[in-house]
Amino acid sequence: MRKIERENLNFKPKIIFDFGSNNGQNLQYFLEKAEIVVCVEANTILTEKIKITFDKYIKNNSLFIENVCLSEINGVKDFYISKKNDVLSTLTSPENYKNWQKITVPSITQSNLIKKYANKLSIKEIEYIKIDLEGYDHIILDDLFKNNIYPKYISVEVHNSMVINLILNSPYKSFKFIEGFEIGNSIKKVKFLNHRQEVSIINFVPHSSGPYGDDIPGKYYSKDSVINYFLNNGLGWRDICCSLEIKEYNESIKYNLNTHDQGFKYHLKKIFPSFINMLKLKIINFIKKIISIMK
Repeated sequence: MRKIERENLNFKPKIIFDFGSNNGQNLQYFLEKAEIVVCVEANTILTEKIKITFDKYIKNNSLFIENVCLSEINGVKDFYISKKNDVLSTLTSPENYKNWQKITVPSITQSNLIKKYANKLSIKEIEYIKIDLEGYDHIILDDLFKNNIYPKYISVEVHNSMVINLILNSPYKSFKFIEGFEIGNSIKKVKFLNHRQEVSIINFVPHSSGPYGDDIPGKYYSKDSVINYFLNNGLGWRDICCSLEIKEYNESIKYNLNTHDQGFKYHLKKIFPSFINMLKLKIINFIKKIISIMK
Protein backbone atom coordinates (compact mmCIF):
# COMPACT_ATOMS: atom_id res chain seq x y z
CA MET A 1 0.00 0.00 0.00
CA ARG A 2 2.68 2.51 0.99
CA LYS A 3 4.84 1.64 -2.03
CA ILE A 4 1.92 2.21 -4.42
CA GLU A 5 1.05 5.50 -2.75
CA ARG A 6 4.59 6.84 -3.07
CA GLU A 7 4.65 6.08 -6.80
CA ASN A 8 1.65 8.41 -7.24
CA LEU A 9 3.07 11.83 -8.17
CA ASN A 10 0.10 13.61 -6.57
CA PHE A 11 0.48 11.79 -3.29
CA LYS A 12 1.99 13.80 -0.42
CA PRO A 13 3.04 11.49 2.42
CA LYS A 14 2.80 12.70 5.99
CA ILE A 15 6.01 12.72 8.02
CA ILE A 16 6.41 12.84 11.80
CA PHE A 17 9.63 13.57 13.70
CA ASP A 18 9.85 12.01 17.17
CA PHE A 19 12.55 13.97 19.02
CA GLY A 20 13.30 11.93 22.13
CA SER A 21 11.77 8.52 21.35
CA ASN A 22 12.99 6.78 24.51
CA ASN A 23 11.69 3.18 24.29
CA GLY A 24 9.47 4.00 21.33
CA GLN A 25 6.32 4.36 23.45
CA ASN A 26 4.65 6.54 20.81
CA LEU A 27 5.97 4.99 17.61
CA GLN A 28 3.03 2.67 16.92
CA TYR A 29 0.67 5.64 17.11
CA PHE A 30 2.92 7.80 14.92
CA LEU A 31 3.25 5.01 12.32
CA GLU A 32 -0.54 4.89 12.15
CA LYS A 33 -0.79 8.66 11.80
CA ALA A 34 1.85 9.13 9.08
CA GLU A 35 3.45 7.21 6.22
CA ILE A 36 6.96 8.15 7.41
CA VAL A 37 8.32 8.51 10.95
CA VAL A 38 11.82 9.66 11.92
CA CYS A 39 12.79 8.50 15.40
CA VAL A 40 15.62 10.31 17.22
CA GLU A 41 17.13 8.81 20.38
CA ALA A 42 20.63 9.28 21.83
CA ASN A 43 20.60 6.14 24.02
CA THR A 44 22.05 3.33 21.84
CA ILE A 45 20.57 0.58 24.02
CA LEU A 46 17.08 1.98 23.42
CA THR A 47 17.55 2.45 19.68
CA GLU A 48 18.62 -1.20 19.36
CA LYS A 49 15.41 -2.24 21.14
CA ILE A 50 13.38 -0.05 18.79
CA LYS A 51 15.06 -1.67 15.77
CA ILE A 52 13.95 -5.10 16.96
CA THR A 53 10.40 -4.09 17.86
CA PHE A 54 9.72 -2.11 14.68
CA ASP A 55 11.83 -4.13 12.26
CA LYS A 56 9.12 -4.48 9.58
CA TYR A 57 8.57 -0.71 9.43
CA ILE A 58 12.29 -0.11 9.01
CA LYS A 59 12.45 -2.63 6.17
CA ASN A 60 9.59 -1.00 4.26
CA ASN A 61 11.11 2.49 4.75
CA SER A 62 8.30 3.74 6.95
CA LEU A 63 10.56 4.21 9.98
CA PHE A 64 14.00 5.80 10.07
CA ILE A 65 16.10 5.74 13.25
CA GLU A 66 18.73 8.31 14.19
CA ASN A 67 20.97 7.31 17.10
CA VAL A 68 22.12 10.89 17.78
CA CYS A 69 21.45 13.74 20.15
CA LEU A 70 19.89 16.98 19.02
CA SER A 71 21.64 20.11 20.19
CA GLU A 72 22.96 23.49 19.11
CA ILE A 73 26.04 21.98 17.38
CA ASN A 74 27.00 19.48 14.70
CA GLY A 75 29.72 17.27 16.23
CA VAL A 76 29.70 15.29 19.48
CA LYS A 77 28.19 15.90 22.92
CA ASP A 78 28.22 14.29 26.36
CA PHE A 79 24.94 12.55 27.09
CA TYR A 80 23.86 11.46 30.59
CA ILE A 81 21.83 8.26 30.94
CA SER A 82 19.84 7.98 34.16
CA LYS A 83 20.53 4.75 36.03
CA LYS A 84 17.18 5.04 37.81
CA ASN A 85 14.84 5.92 34.93
CA ASP A 86 15.94 6.19 31.31
CA VAL A 87 13.16 8.69 30.52
CA LEU A 88 15.17 11.25 32.53
CA SER A 89 18.33 10.92 30.38
CA THR A 90 19.57 14.31 29.28
CA LEU A 91 22.27 16.48 27.71
CA THR A 92 22.22 18.70 30.77
CA SER A 93 25.00 17.94 33.24
CA PRO A 94 23.41 16.41 36.39
CA GLU A 95 24.21 17.37 39.97
CA ASN A 96 24.65 13.82 41.34
CA TYR A 97 26.92 11.96 38.92
CA LYS A 98 26.68 8.60 40.72
CA ASN A 99 23.12 8.16 39.42
CA TRP A 100 24.13 8.76 35.82
CA GLN A 101 26.22 7.15 33.11
CA LYS A 102 28.03 9.59 30.82
CA ILE A 103 28.49 8.63 27.17
CA THR A 104 29.62 10.57 24.10
CA VAL A 105 27.21 10.63 21.18
CA PRO A 106 27.09 12.23 17.73
CA SER A 107 25.27 15.56 17.75
CA ILE A 108 23.33 17.31 15.01
CA THR A 109 21.13 20.37 14.95
CA GLN A 110 17.47 19.59 14.47
CA SER A 111 17.20 21.94 11.51
CA ASN A 112 20.01 20.08 9.70
CA LEU A 113 18.41 16.71 10.48
CA ILE A 114 15.08 17.86 9.07
CA LYS A 115 16.74 19.27 5.96
CA LYS A 116 18.50 15.92 5.49
CA TYR A 117 15.19 14.06 5.35
CA ALA A 118 13.45 16.78 3.36
CA ASN A 119 16.08 16.30 0.64
CA LYS A 120 16.24 12.52 0.98
CA LEU A 121 12.47 11.98 0.81
CA SER A 122 11.46 15.07 -1.21
CA ILE A 123 9.09 16.21 1.53
CA LYS A 124 8.16 19.87 1.88
CA GLU A 125 5.56 19.71 4.65
CA ILE A 126 5.83 18.18 8.12
CA GLU A 127 2.78 16.76 9.83
CA TYR A 128 4.08 16.84 13.41
CA ILE A 129 7.19 17.23 15.56
CA LYS A 130 7.27 15.96 19.13
CA ILE A 131 9.97 17.49 21.35
CA ASP A 132 10.79 15.76 24.63
CA LEU A 133 14.47 16.29 25.39
CA GLU A 134 14.65 16.94 29.13
CA GLY A 135 15.88 20.50 29.47
CA TYR A 136 16.90 21.09 25.84
CA ASP A 137 13.38 21.65 24.53
CA HIS A 138 13.68 25.43 24.22
CA ILE A 139 16.97 25.14 22.33
CA ILE A 140 15.43 22.75 19.81
CA LEU A 141 12.36 24.95 19.40
CA ASP A 142 14.45 28.10 18.94
CA ASP A 143 16.56 26.50 16.20
CA LEU A 144 13.48 25.23 14.34
CA PHE A 145 11.80 28.64 14.35
CA LYS A 146 14.99 30.49 13.36
CA ASN A 147 15.13 28.23 10.30
CA ASN A 148 11.44 28.82 9.52
CA ILE A 149 10.50 25.22 10.23
CA TYR A 150 6.85 25.20 11.30
CA PRO A 151 5.18 21.78 11.12
CA LYS A 152 1.40 21.57 10.95
CA TYR A 153 1.47 20.47 14.61
CA ILE A 154 4.22 20.66 17.21
CA SER A 155 4.30 19.72 20.90
CA VAL A 156 6.91 20.48 23.50
CA GLU A 157 7.39 20.01 27.23
CA VAL A 158 7.37 23.31 29.08
CA HIS A 159 10.09 23.19 31.74
CA ASN A 160 11.38 26.61 30.76
CA SER A 161 9.62 29.94 30.28
CA MET A 162 11.61 30.47 27.07
CA VAL A 163 9.37 27.82 25.46
CA ILE A 164 6.34 30.00 26.21
CA ASN A 165 8.06 33.07 24.79
CA LEU A 166 8.96 31.24 21.57
CA ILE A 167 5.43 29.88 21.14
CA LEU A 168 3.82 33.30 21.71
CA ASN A 169 6.05 34.82 19.01
CA SER A 170 5.36 32.01 16.52
CA PRO A 171 2.64 31.73 13.84
CA TYR A 172 0.84 28.98 15.81
CA LYS A 173 -2.78 29.88 16.47
CA SER A 174 -4.46 27.06 18.42
CA PHE A 175 -3.32 25.20 21.52
CA LYS A 176 -4.06 22.24 23.75
CA PHE A 177 -2.38 21.28 27.01
CA ILE A 178 -1.55 17.82 28.36
CA GLU A 179 -0.46 17.05 31.91
CA GLY A 180 2.21 14.33 31.92
CA PHE A 181 0.41 12.24 34.56
CA GLU A 182 -2.74 12.11 32.38
CA ILE A 183 -1.11 9.87 29.75
CA GLY A 184 -1.92 6.25 30.53
CA ASN A 185 -4.52 7.37 33.07
CA SER A 186 -7.31 9.78 32.06
CA ILE A 187 -5.87 9.83 28.52
CA LYS A 188 -5.39 6.16 27.72
CA LYS A 189 -7.65 4.50 25.15
CA VAL A 190 -8.01 6.93 22.26
CA LYS A 191 -9.84 6.63 18.92
CA PHE A 192 -8.30 8.48 15.99
CA LEU A 193 -8.18 8.65 12.20
CA ASN A 194 -5.03 7.03 10.79
CA HIS A 195 -3.25 8.14 7.61
CA ARG A 196 -5.57 5.87 5.58
CA GLN A 197 -8.55 7.82 7.01
CA GLU A 198 -9.67 4.75 8.94
CA VAL A 199 -10.66 4.73 12.61
CA SER A 200 -7.98 3.19 14.84
CA ILE A 201 -7.70 2.68 18.59
CA ILE A 202 -4.53 2.87 20.66
CA ASN A 203 -3.77 2.46 24.35
CA PHE A 204 -1.22 4.99 25.56
CA VAL A 205 1.14 3.88 28.31
CA PRO A 206 2.61 6.11 31.05
CA HIS A 207 5.63 8.17 29.96
CA SER A 208 4.51 8.29 26.35
CA SER A 209 3.76 11.73 24.96
CA GLY A 210 0.21 10.70 24.13
CA PRO A 211 -1.93 11.97 21.25
CA TYR A 212 -1.43 15.21 19.36
CA GLY A 213 -3.64 17.75 17.65
CA ASP A 214 -7.29 16.85 17.13
CA ASP A 215 -6.72 13.48 18.84
CA ILE A 216 -6.25 15.20 22.21
CA PRO A 217 -9.63 15.26 24.00
CA GLY A 218 -11.36 18.63 24.21
CA LYS A 219 -11.36 21.87 22.26
CA TYR A 220 -8.42 24.13 21.54
CA TYR A 221 -7.51 27.40 23.22
CA SER A 222 -6.42 30.65 21.60
CA LYS A 223 -3.03 32.26 22.14
CA ASP A 224 -4.59 34.54 24.76
CA SER A 225 -4.95 31.53 27.08
CA VAL A 226 -1.34 30.29 27.00
CA ILE A 227 0.17 32.53 29.67
CA ASN A 228 -2.79 32.11 32.02
CA TYR A 229 -2.60 28.33 31.73
CA PHE A 230 1.01 28.27 32.91
CA LEU A 231 0.44 30.95 35.54
CA ASN A 232 -2.30 28.72 36.96
CA ASN A 233 -0.42 25.42 36.64
CA GLY A 234 3.27 26.31 36.65
CA LEU A 235 5.99 24.82 34.46
CA GLY A 236 7.14 21.21 34.47
CA TRP A 237 5.87 17.86 33.23
CA ARG A 238 3.24 19.26 30.91
CA ASP A 239 3.11 19.67 27.13
CA ILE A 240 1.71 22.36 24.91
CA CYS A 241 0.49 21.11 21.53
CA CYS A 242 0.26 23.80 18.86
CA SER A 243 -1.58 23.99 15.53
CA LEU A 244 -1.06 26.44 12.68
CA GLU A 245 -4.79 26.40 11.94
CA ILE A 246 -7.53 28.38 13.63
CA LYS A 247 -9.68 25.83 15.45
CA GLU A 248 -12.90 25.94 17.44
CA TYR A 249 -11.89 27.46 20.76
CA ASN A 250 -12.88 26.97 24.37
CA GLU A 251 -13.52 30.09 26.36
CA SER A 252 -10.28 31.79 27.33
CA ILE A 253 -8.54 30.48 30.43
CA LYS A 254 -8.87 32.95 33.28
CA TYR A 255 -6.19 33.67 35.83
CA ASN A 256 -6.97 31.67 38.97
CA LEU A 257 -7.01 33.97 41.99
CA ASN A 258 -6.36 30.95 44.23
CA THR A 259 -3.02 30.61 42.48
CA HIS A 260 -2.30 34.26 43.18
CA ASP A 261 -3.29 33.80 46.82
CA GLN A 262 -0.51 31.24 47.23
CA GLY A 263 1.75 34.23 47.12
CA PHE A 264 5.34 35.01 46.27
CA LYS A 265 6.77 31.64 47.33
CA TYR A 266 4.56 29.80 44.82
CA HIS A 267 5.75 31.93 41.92
CA LEU A 268 9.32 31.81 43.16
CA LYS A 269 9.18 28.01 43.02
CA LYS A 270 7.22 27.63 39.77
CA ILE A 271 8.22 30.47 37.48
CA PHE A 272 11.33 32.32 38.66
CA PRO A 273 13.91 29.49 38.24
CA SER A 274 13.19 29.22 34.53
CA PHE A 275 13.31 33.02 34.22
CA ILE A 276 16.75 33.02 35.83
CA ASN A 277 17.89 30.21 33.50
CA MET A 278 16.67 32.24 30.53
CA LEU A 279 18.72 35.25 31.68
CA LYS A 280 21.79 33.05 32.20
CA LEU A 281 21.45 31.63 28.67
CA LYS A 282 21.14 35.11 27.18
CA ILE A 283 24.24 36.27 29.08
CA ILE A 284 26.23 33.20 27.97
CA ASN A 285 25.20 33.73 24.34
CA PHE A 286 26.13 37.42 24.59
CA ILE A 287 29.58 36.55 25.98
CA LYS A 288 30.10 34.00 23.18
CA LYS A 289 29.27 36.63 20.58
CA ILE A 290 31.74 39.10 22.16
CA ILE A 291 34.48 36.43 22.21
CA SER A 292 33.84 35.51 18.57
CA ILE A 293 34.04 39.22 17.57
CA MET A 294 37.31 39.70 19.50
CA LYS A 295 38.84 36.70 17.69
